Amino acid sequence: METHHDESRWERSMVDGLRALEESNLTQAEACFSAAIETAEALGPDEPRLVSSLKNLAGVLGSEQRYDDAEPILERVLELSLRTLGPDHPDVVVCLRHLAWLAERHGERLRARDFYRSSLETEDKAFGSETDRSLPTLFSLARLYHTGEPVDPDTLQGEVYTRLEDIAESCRTHGREERAQRVEAYVRQLRATAH
Repeated sequence: METHHDESRWERSMVDGLRALEESNLTQAEACFSAAIETAEALGPDEPRLVSSLKNLAGVLGSEQRYDDAEPILERVLELSLRTLGPDHPDVVVCLRHLAWLAERHGERLRARDFYRSSLETEDKAFGSETDRSLPTLFSLARLYHTGEPVDPDTLQGEVYTRLEDIAESCRTHGREERAQRVEAYVRQLRATAH
């Protein structure tokens, strides 16, 4: 059962952790966010503050380049977010992107591709397939396809480029010409240097 004391303790830990982050004191930030996690866990398994605390700790570990330590925390954030927020929530998208990036850092290109594709599917459900909200995921997926060994048949790589071009056209239609031009230039660059 939640008590005012637990709520205050969690909030104090989070504020202290964010302050430590601002001061670049990552060791202190890690300790504060760990304390916030402990408090949130005591409040219940689906406590929303737990997700926030875990995300902050994963961010600190990432800043320290402790990717192996950050990954299981992000996997836990994903599991909690899916359960408490649902599969189409924007926080799920962000978590999937972070897990994809970590998989790339570990050289797990197929796993990274799968996380990016899951993120893209979630974005499509939440925002539609022609919104520019999916640009970060599409850019990351295009970069993944472009570098290293192929991870998909050329037709799937071409679909990503086509999606980017469609988004550029949608931006143009909605009066965002500069953004449309940047996306098109990126796609042209990728196509020109593709395997």
